[in-house]
Amino acid sequence: LMVAAIWLTLRKLEKLSPRALLAGQALQESDSAGTNSARRPRLVALACFVLAACLLAAGWGAEGSAQAGSFFGAAALLLVGALAWFRSMLLAPSRQPLEGGRGALWRLGVRNGARFPTRSVLSAALVASAAFIIVVVALMRHDVTSQEPNRDSGDGGFRFIATSDLPLYQNQLDGLKGIYAFREKPGQDASCLNLYQPTEPTLLGAPPALIERGGFAFQGTLAETPEEEANPWLLLEKKFPDGAIPVFGDLNSVMWILHLGLGKMLDVEDAAGHKRTLIIAGLLSRSIFQSELILSESNFLELYPDRGGFNLLLADTADPNDGLALEEQFADSGLDAQTTADRLAGYLVVENTYLSTFQTLGGLGLLLGTFGLAVVMVRNVLERRSELALLQAVGFGRPSISRLVLAENAFVLVFGVMIGAGAAVLGSLPQLLSGLADPPWASLAMTLALILAVGLLAGAFAARTSLNQPLLPSLRRE
Repeated sequence: LMVAAIWLTLRKLEKLSPRALLAGQALQESDSAGTNSARRPRLVALACFVLAACLLAAGWGAEGSAQAGSFFGAAALLLVGALAWFRSMLLAPSRQPLEGGRGALWRLGVRNGARFPTRSVLSAALVASAAFIIVVVALMRHDVTSQEPNRDSGDGGFRFIATSDLPLYQNQLDGLKGIYAFREKPGQDASCLNLYQPTEPTLLGAPPALIERGGFAFQGTLAETPEEEANPWLLLEKKFPDGAIPVFGDLNSVMWILHLGLGKMLDVEDAAGHKRTLIIAGLLSRSIFQSELILSESNFLELYPDRGGFNLLLADTADPNDGLALEEQFADSGLDAQTTADRLAGYLVVENTYLSTFQTLGGLGLLLGTFGLAVVMVRNVLERRSELALLQAVGFGRPSISRLVLAENAFVLVFGVMIGAGAAVLGSLPQLLSGLADPPWASLAMTLALILAVGLLAGAFAARTSLNQPLLPSLRRE
């Protein structure tokens, strides 16, 4: 990138005349060529806006990753379109004379951004892109602690999940309503809480009642029939030609911990020590089963007939006190019940921690980028020393000239932050409307405010540096 930047700079300097180079000119005078050159970026902006509207219309009725992809694509197009429109405005600035008044200096400073449109657009693009990434990452945080059970969500509509140290048997569970008991073959944790790749993940045997009931949110399945599409749990009882046993796993665990995917195979040993092949037939989305792989109870008993009893319970209940009642009833078996929301929150701790880290590093990157932007601001002011000296000579005071320079820099900074943050909010709209988002609004606002403050201080420093230069030499160069 650095070599490319040097090469492009030299190409531009080659096109300048010797007189322009001797005068210290670094850009062509045709950089702002008027209305004709503004037509192309304006067409690009309109095309981006139309495509963004189409993606929003398509994504509004979609679900899951399709909806997220549509909104994120629309946000990216909106960002590009806003920058293209900004360039078209700079290339064809208003020709109306500025009248006096309290805001005249600020309006003049904003118009000065058209002096070098390419430089202004690149400065705005730097801030806008960084702000876009920072805000998008911040808005990805989840808070499920207050989430109510939903049949089509990661908790499957269950309020409690309970695990026992000793197996529970059918005669102990008779008479309990809304309880779904899973057989368990202990293994390694397959969730993001495990730092290592598991070779023998924990397996759960789903009862027939749960397969008939259905529920949970799926990211993808191998469903082929309308019945399997309506209730993907029927896939767990499907017979594959190669004898592979279908299993379900959470998307994040399967992809990032097991390094597998939909339709991929995993070999395990059965109770007799023989190698058996499992096939990933379904991917659950943000589910409570991030630590395990699920197969049907009949297939589970075929693999592990020596595993008697049940070690995991799901409770479909509306009473928030049923969890404590279960613990008291099966205290001798070491039963521990927790809400499904708490279990999901435990998995999301890692994800939210990474997001906080990325947000901090992104803010630091944007801050460093703003220092680079400060160099550009200082260069702009130094190239305009003769103009500022002329303003002083005709009676403008130093405070007025400082406000003029500050207005130009503030306009570019604020515009970049606003379109970057606005596009990010649009791209994260499905997440915000879901009610599960938990954005750190305070730290996010502080990060963006710090960026603006550093940029404005850099602009003020640039103005002060220029105004401290001798007046007569700058005027003589004119």
